[in-house]
Amino acid sequence: MTLHGIKPGDLVLCDVRGARFHARVDCRPVDGGLTVQPIERHITTRTVTARQVLAHWRRSARSQT
Repeated sequence: MTLHGIKPGDLVLCDVRGARFHARVDCRPVDGGLTVQPIERHITTRTVTARQVLAHWRRSARSQT
């Protein structure tokens, strides 16, 4: 997967050494990787590469009504 469209606040599904987990992106892609904040408590991985990202969901903007 390419990291081009991934922005801070988006959610990603990652697979690191067989462990799949959801994470929130902390900052823009740098050097082919992402800095993430895992949602699950038992995950300690904080950086992932483009190959480890399986799916991507964009954060939608809230309406100002």
